Amino acid sequence: MNTVTDRQIAQTISAARSPRNLNASRPARRTVVTLLAAVIALAALGLAPRQAPAESTSSPSSIGESQPINIVANPSMAEGGNPISSTVSVSSTGTTVQVGCDRPDLVASPTGSWPYSDTFPTGGSTSQTQGYATAAVSANSAVHIYVCPSGVDSSNPANWTSYTTVTLVP
Repeated sequence: MNTVTDRQIAQTISAARSPRNLNASRPARRTVVTLLAAVIALAALGLAPRQAPAESTSSPSSIGESQPINIVANPSMAEGGNPISSTVSVSSTGTTVQVGCDRPDLVASPTGSWPYSDTFPTGGSTSQTQGYATAAVSANSAVHIYVCPSGVDSSNPANWTSYTTVTLVP
């Protein structure tokens, strides 16, 4: 969801008050008035401006919404009992993410339990690949391997930043 920050509102109001806009043509003044009306309407709808987060000068210790996390499985379809892998990618290093699976009965965690932590050391690679053992299946079975920020409830799909689906076949 796009949000309007207090700073963006202040810039719009400042632009509307500038002497340059006081002598502007009617269409230009109408545009400024329209923008102000839009900001007021958003506030009335509950989409009030939000304070922009403070900028950090250090590397994050865990990933939040500001840093994308992605995961891709290889292959996307595999015979149960054969190994699969996933590659997790982050936009910058110096962080830890959680990797989980919605079918721990079919895919084994490399650490022995789900979720497990995947650390991206500062100065290292922004992607890491991990292999998994799978169980034999008697019918096609979809498995989601997901990634989310460290420290959140990984059992809640709303916290998954990205997921990939692997179909295990007999």
